[in-house]
Amino acid sequence: MPQLDFSTYLSQLFWFTIFFFLLCLILSHLVLPKIETVIKRRYEAMDKAIGNASSFCALAEDEINNRKQILQKTQLEASKIISNAVKKAKLLEYNMKNLLNAEAIEMLDLVDKEIENYKIKMHNQLVEIAISVAAVYYEKLVNSHVKDYDKLKIVTNSLFKKGLL
Repeated sequence: MPQLDFSTYLSQLFWFTIFFFLLCLILSHLVLPKIETVIKRRYEAMDKAIGNASSFCALAEDEINNRKQILQKTQLEASKIISNAVKKAKLLEYNMKNLLNAEAIEMLDLVDKEIENYKIKMHNQLVEIAISVAAVYYEKLVNSHVKDYDKLKIVTNSLFKKGLL
């Protein structure tokens, strides 16, 4: 085998070294710059993507903070609206209670007046009935008609006032 022959060993080593350096030179001037540019482009693209992502992240955080502020303002406004509505409802309830109480008092006063008028009317009817009954008894006892009807009325009224009838 020629690789193990010591007479050709030095020449093989020489050509190996030349080819190795030529290969290194070709690789360093032709292949490695292309690889380097590809790696640089990828790095720049990734750096740009990371920059865009971080800017989008910052924008998203700003938007989240804005939405939180809007949400807080909305909640504050909603709580104000609800508290105002509750206050209005309580005021309306209070006013309605007062109005209903006033109307109930008016109705009760009207009913009391009607009852009082009815009592007076019934009292007058009872007096008239009592006078008629007294006139009938007087006619039966005396056997004549009542001549002074007004006196009989006065006597009957005085008996009602005293509570005897």
